[in-house]
Amino acid sequence: MELTGTGLILLVAILGGSVSSHRGGWGGRPGRRPGGYGGGRPYGGGRPYGGGRPHGGGKPNCKFQSTEEFQNAFTSSGVVPDFMPAAPPQPVTIFQSDRRCLNANDLTSTSALDVKPRFKWPAEEGALYTLLIEDNVLSTRPDSQFGHYLVVNVPGNDVDAGDDVLDYITSFAFELNATGNGLDTDTLTQKKHLVLVYKQVGRLDIADDEKHIGCSANLGNRFAYAHEDIEQRWDLELVAGTFYLITYEEGWSEYWMCYTSTAAGFPIPFPIEGVNDKPQGQCELCQKPVRTTTNKPCNKPFRGL
Repeated sequence: MELTGTGLILLVAILGGSVSSHRGGWGGRPGRRPGGYGGGRPYGGGRPYGGGRPHGGGKPNCKFQSTEEFQNAFTSSGVVPDFMPAAPPQPVTIFQSDRRCLNANDLTSTSALDVKPRFKWPAEEGALYTLLIEDNVLSTRPDSQFGHYLVVNVPGNDVDAGDDVLDYITSFAFELNATGNGLDTDTLTQKKHLVLVYKQVGRLDIADDEKHIGCSANLGNRFAYAHEDIEQRWDLELVAGTFYLITYEEGWSEYWMCYTSTAAGFPIPFPIEGVNDKPQGQCELCQKPVRTTTNKPCNKPFRGL
């Protein structure tokens, strides 16, 4: 078939449109890359981590902070200098199961973090890392740090391939009322939880009796790994980090009060009938609320930058 000049132009336009429609980035605009930390290309790639589907499908809802925004989040919130002398040199990006990305100083919820999120930071090939999630503002022990998650010997960004020292307990928060004999469910104080990544000098071996895994009685081990202490004890180098805000969430805060109390064998923060009065070691009796999200859990590993 012979094409006329007009027909040829039309065919080229159709083919060109078909090709460009497959070049869209996260925002659906052809050829556009998401903004990154200081360079417009997050961690040097411009492509979303893990092939563009961090939690089993769909586009992540990410708006990355600039370097200045990241640094300012730590100082304006008081994390620096209250908890740390300086902001981490690089950010950790957190991918929740609802496909939302958390930046520094973002407010999230216990229910959104119910499924362990995925974490991404600039990693060196062959290096081992330690990742810690830490609560620094405890209502009942204000001078202590509680480890919600501690994993060591992480190869690159593959957190699931590391060795759990403190298995994942979802970030939760509660506040006591003015008299200290009940919960304040109205103030909704926003608590800061740190997420810190350290580069190790070598492999770490932690004895089982120094860990807390599952519904075991040695919950007190979660107070033994303050970030300042492990930096010196294990000769760690802080390479990345972030923090998010968490507050009381009805049902979810009570569930984790039940879980931690049942594991420890005593009520936290005090006896509440029907909440934290289960027999020690029977955490399955604690009833977790139903998550409202229908998104799939994070069940696929990231595949590099």
